[in-house]
Amino acid sequence: MRQSLLVLLFPLWLGCVAVGVRRLRVALVGLGILTASVLTWFVPMIWLTGGLERYVAASVELADSVIVPTSIVGGPLDVTLRMSRYLLESVLVALGPLAAASLLAVWYVRRRGWTFREWFLLGWTAPPVLVYTLVHFGQAGYVLTFLPALVIFLSRVLVTALGQAAESLRYPRARVALTAAAVVLVVLVNGSFFVSARPAPRDFDTPRAPWVRQAQDEAFDWIFSRTAAALREHEDVVSGFVDSIRGLFAGESTVIITEQGNSRSYPWFRHAMFYLPEYAVYELQVGGLVPGFRASRLSATMSTIPEVEIDLPSSVERLVWFVDHWSPTTVRPEGLVEIEIPHGRYLYVLALGRKPVDYEDYTFVRAQPPRRAVGAARARPQ
Repeated sequence: MRQSLLVLLFPLWLGCVAVGVRRLRVALVGLGILTASVLTWFVPMIWLTGGLERYVAASVELADSVIVPTSIVGGPLDVTLRMSRYLLESVLVALGPLAAASLLAVWYVRRRGWTFREWFLLGWTAPPVLVYTLVHFGQAGYVLTFLPALVIFLSRVLVTALGQAAESLRYPRARVALTAAAVVLVVLVNGSFFVSARPAPRDFDTPRAPWVRQAQDEAFDWIFSRTAAALREHEDVVSGFVDSIRGLFAGESTVIITEQGNSRSYPWFRHAMFYLPEYAVYELQVGGLVPGFRASRLSATMSTIPEVEIDLPSSVERLVWFVDHWSPTTVRPEGLVEIEIPHGRYLYVLALGRKPVDYEDYTFVRAQPPRRAVGAARARPQ
């Protein structure tokens, strides 16, 4: 369990204990089991990290580089609004047609009142939602921390509404029939969308209004990417990149470049690090972001190095961009070669010489190979 999720879900555990446990001994045993479960991953992680001090330092660096820029305290307001929008989109996709029951929530509260059960579900939901909207929301899977509470509440709203409809029909079995039909509909719609929906192809060239482009991009990234076909395509894309790079270029003579801020590409830094560990990988901040880079072999943490000059060893002969498509806002370096690979992606390859290479705000400086000794070169058999 992620450390952040442990903090968010611990109040839920306390609430369950307070509501459902009547004996102190049972609560203490449960707390002991929870503590032991956490220690089974926490202690090995601290040991593999190199000690608690190093782990805390890495966590602070990660918070400064990832969480602070998205929080309402350290980030701009548009970032907070964007996270709220991502959160809402993720919840709607997860709920499917059950989300329509939210339209009846006011009617349900007026009819049934706001009881202890609703307060409990609200207490379950509120902390994660506040953290995800005001601090950080990195991926759609985060909604699973509070999604069950919404499902419970909206299901109750829906069943109550169906019961009201059955009373108006004056048919005793109508409530059961309507409830069964609603459950079948929710399962079929959600299941059909996950199994049958296909990710729409990305169109980067057709002129569109900014808000239309943003809506289409977010639909692709946060809605249609949550389907079986999209997951298969994602795996195939990763395999295409990895197999192509490994088959064409040697690890000791190649540096992989990924980009954060490229509007036409996913930031592939962690994928490249994991699947291509024999290659040095650099992630560059582009697209108007503050210049800086992350390097797989220069830092033990995920923090950004605030420099623009990148020194490369003399053995490096080329740069290979691990990006879906070249960003329209960046100028291609002279001599850049474009290689098409499966699934509509490309590798962009730049051979290095003795001169430094400028790209965006960055300068790649390749160390000169050591010169051979003159005497050794002349000492040949006559």
